[in-house]
Amino acid sequence: MAGQTHKAELEKELFRALTRLFASCETISTVADLARKAGYTRGPIDRVMKGRQIPDPKMLASIVRQLTDGDENKVQELKELRTRIFVDTEPASTSSATEPLQRGEEQLRVRYYDDTTSFYTALHKRLETASNEICVTYIREDPPTRYANDAAREYFADLMTWSTVNGRSVLRVIGLPITDGQPDGDFTRWLSEHLEETRSIFGYGARVVPWSVTSDNVNMALIDGVTTFITFSGMSTQQISGLSADSQEFYQRWRGFFDQLWGGGRELRRSIPWRG
Repeated sequence: MAGQTHKAELEKELFRALTRLFASCETISTVADLARKAGYTRGPIDRVMKGRQIPDPKMLASIVRQLTDGDENKVQELKELRTRIFVDTEPASTSSATEPLQRGEEQLRVRYYDDTTSFYTALHKRLETASNEICVTYIREDPPTRYANDAAREYFADLMTWSTVNGRSVLRVIGLPITDGQPDGDFTRWLSEHLEETRSIFGYGARVVPWSVTSDNVNMALIDGVTTFITFSGMSTQQISGLSADSQEFYQRWRGFFDQLWGGGRELRRSIPWRG
């Protein structure tokens, strides 16, 4: 308990430091402006500045540089403070973990899902409590319309509804199956329908990446800077398993992978027709 209390105090100290820098900055007056100059979307920067998310080292450095006109001493100071949040705390005492945590380690509670229904039921339940930003990938051989599972269908439909609320954002990377240089016809037709379905949803953004591997990729749903869902396909389109965890550090690793895919993607509206 003492370790958790110490961690919370360090998090507050980091938040107060960023708040002071923001208040004293004469060139940036809004979170949106800070996000733009730091090179991030508004959602994660807003969570950081509200004390709801600990930024990864790269994001923290970008924020501090923008708020201090490139003061590298201040950057290093706050990066060291951030490091202390994860290495200065006392490990929780459990029956299965008696060794003290080392630098770069954390005790992580992982939930496992053995079938499609349990995975999408849990993901849908988390969607209902999400408040700000969801980043998802859909890199599979078949479009979402091929799912016969009710839990999966409800999730995909409600994800679109969730993104229509003002202030929310869904970023989605879609893999377009490519065989011998040609895009899959059924998937391309779904992309066209999806474009029309989402054209007027300003909180929804999708990018398309070519996918030439004849199997599904590992897919993810990243929620509000802390929750990570990972899914693995089975021997058929209808069979998946997965896991989820609540950890900002775990989230940031997968977010880095998502950002790489997003950066290499093509806007949905520029992907139809597909020209490789």
